[in-house]
Amino acid sequence: MRKSIKRFLYIITFFFLSLHVFSQNLIVGFGWGLISFQNNVIEKSGNTLLSYKVESDYHYSFFLKYIIPGTQIRFKGGYYHSEIKGAGIITNTNPSETRVPTNVRVDNRLKSLILGIEYLWIKGKFKPYVGLDMLFGAFDDADIFYEDKSGESIHKIYPSETRVGLGLSGGIGYNFFPGIELDINLHYGVLNLLGKKDYEDNITAIDLTVSIMFGI
Repeated sequence: MRKSIKRFLYIITFFFLSLHVFSQNLIVGFGWGLISFQNNVIEKSGNTLLSYKVESDYHYSFFLKYIIPGTQIRFKGGYYHSEIKGAGIITNTNPSETRVPTNVRVDNRLKSLILGIEYLWIKGKFKPYVGLDMLFGAFDDADIFYEDKSGESIHKIYPSETRVGLGLSGGIGYNFFPGIELDINLHYGVLNLLGKKDYEDNITAIDLTVSIMFGI
């Protein structure tokens, strides 16, 4: 029993010592911003294709950044949640059925995990940087709304899609108070570079994010 308690205390002590060492170079924070899709999002359900233009919308995010001691390189992990609304058309690809496009409204959400690396040009009060990111994105089930010929409101769902992409970013951090940093970041990403289906085009987006980061 005593050995188990000792082992547990050793593990707890090691954990807190490790956290203290890493926290010297670790910052976490929350952000909010705007996202602008540069081209249409295309999704498929059975024999129908949905193509819609996303209106510029907002997103919120969570970030964790760790700078390698003695260098100007830091690793980044993050999570984005974007609310997506847009307008588009549904087209039937089955030759035996009507191909008249249907105008629709679309509500969707994009959830993205980000793993990246950043290079700090300057390590001071102002911290300009550039970065390269790998994006793991999941479009939720898309809610489609339209009216049929009789004027009745129709609601359909297109199934979720998961994609892998790459992104480039640049930004600047400003320490306006010890342990608190304001971060402004501009990011360009291709959201479906990997896993793209035959019917898809590249989905590219630009987003601007303002974050408050805290040193741990």
